[in-house]
Amino acid sequence: MIHCESSAKQTAQNALDGTDRAIQDGDFTAFSSFFDLPLVTEINGKTEVISTIQGLETVFDRFQKHLKLNRVTMIHRRIILAEFVRSDLVHTTHETHLVAGHLLINEPYPVYSELQLAEGRWHIISSKTAFPDTSRLGSNLLEDLC
Repeated sequence: MIHCESSAKQTAQNALDGTDRAIQDGDFTAFSSFFDLPLVTEINGKTEVISTIQGLETVFDRFQKHLKLNRVTMIHRRIILAEFVRSDLVHTTHETHLVAGHLLINEPYPVYSELQLAEGRWHIISSKTAFPDTSRLGSNLLEDLC
């Protein structure tokens, strides 16, 4: 089966849109439905395997706290690249902008993700994030998850 890049981009965009809604609504249940555990995540070179729903919820709560602390009013994420590696696996990279009012709170940062099709739904199975040096977020998200 051959998939065009736009189809892979739409798959990735659907995941971004769904997780964005859940983040904005503070809805962990909706957020978690886009992930498959165990989730392999790397932030600024530190890799962790999130194997429990409690671990994922801790990361979600820390991200929510960061958004509130920095008065983030908008999260803008733009797909840079998305491609099918197999018919059930998409590799994608997007850039995230966190905005408070009309100001960026830090430099935009890239996120690489792998989405896998399982039971008729696309789930994020791994991610790599490179937070800018100016962001305190990167060092806090994965702290003490084990």
